[in-house]
Amino acid sequence: KTDKGKPYFPDAQETFFSISHGGGYAAVAIGDSPCGIDIETERPVSIRIREKFLNNAPESEALVRWTERESKGKLLGGGFFDTESGDPVSFRHLSFGNLTITVCTPFGAEVSDTVETI
Repeated sequence: KTDKGKPYFPDAQETFFSISHGGGYAAVAIGDSPCGIDIETERPVSIRIREKFLNNAPESEALVRWTERESKGKLLGGGFFDTESGDPVSFRHLSFGNLTITVCTPFGAEVSDTVETI
């Protein structure tokens, strides 16, 4: 693990991954550039959370904004509260049934639409 707790493969430092779980599901992002992933099941996000952490996002956008924040924190290595970075990032949003999945990568990195179930 890094000093912030982000896991990595010590023998394959050009392979990056991120793991998330919630609502009985898990998601994994694997690639050749740093990444962060978050998966959430559909649910309301309280107004208090939206005001404090999501820039007053409307309810209809709140869960996507939540997964963006989580995935960016995982990309940077420090989690939900470590989202400050001057480096530009890209978000890729995927929906799968009642799941919202967001992958965060450095700006310009390719992200596949592939969702596989096991």
